[in-house]
Amino acid sequence: MVEANSSNSFAQSFKHLTFNPIVTYNRVTSSDTNENDGIASNGKMIAMSWGSVSTVAVVNAEKPKTFDANTPLIKGHTGNIFDMTWSPFEDRLLATCADDGKAKLWVFDDYEGIQENRMDCDLELEAHSRKCISVQWHEAAENLLATHSIDKTIKVWDINEDRCDEAMMTFTDMPDYCTSIRWSPDGKMLGCEVKNKSMVIFDPRQESSVVKSQGHAGPRQ
Repeated sequence: MVEANSSNSFAQSFKHLTFNPIVTYNRVTSSDTNENDGIASNGKMIAMSWGSVSTVAVVNAEKPKTFDANTPLIKGHTGNIFDMTWSPFEDRLLATCADDGKAKLWVFDDYEGIQENRMDCDLELEAHSRKCISVQWHEAAENLLATHSIDKTIKVWDINEDRCDEAMMTFTDMPDYCTSIRWSPDGKMLGCEVKNKSMVIFDPRQESSVVKSQGHAGPRQ
C-alpha cells in the first residue's frame, strides 16, 4: 500500500534538482491561433508558426537552435498561418494552410530544416474560398489529406500530380464551420467538431453516412 504522504516524500527527494530548457519557444503574436497547436514535430524536424505574419520556421529536432531576426522562414502564404502537419509517410513533407484559403506542401532535401527564406512551395491547393483552418493527413492512405474552412466545407484531396486540381470530395452538409477535424484510427471516417457545439461524423466515400450529435456544452470544442 502506498502511504498518504508518499508524494511529499518524492518531492523532498528531488527538491535539490533544477532543470533548464535547452530551447524556449513562446507562442507568437497574430500569426498563431488557438484553433491548432502552432507547432508540429515528426521527431526529426520541428515546424512552428513565427512572429511575422504568414511565416513558418523549420528546424532540426535534435540540434539546439538559437532563434534570432535572421532565422530562415517559409514565407509562401498570405495571411495568418493556421495549421501545419508532417506527412506520416514521408517525413520530409510538410503541409501548411493559412488565411489565404490555400494548403501548401513543402518538401525538404534533408533534415536540417530551412537554410534560407523560401517563397515557393512544391504543391499548392486552391483549397477554400475563405481561411483554411487545418490540414489533416490520412494515416493509412499515403496521398490523402483533408482540409476544412470557415466556408463551412470539408474537402478531401489526393495529392498525386494528376489528381490534385480539384478535391476528391467536398462535404457541405454542415450546420456551421468546423473548429477541428480528425480521421478515425482506421481512416474510414472523419469526425468534426462544429462551432455551434455539435459533432458531425461521416464516411467521405458515402456522403449519406452522416451522423450528427450534440457536442460539449462548454464555450470551446
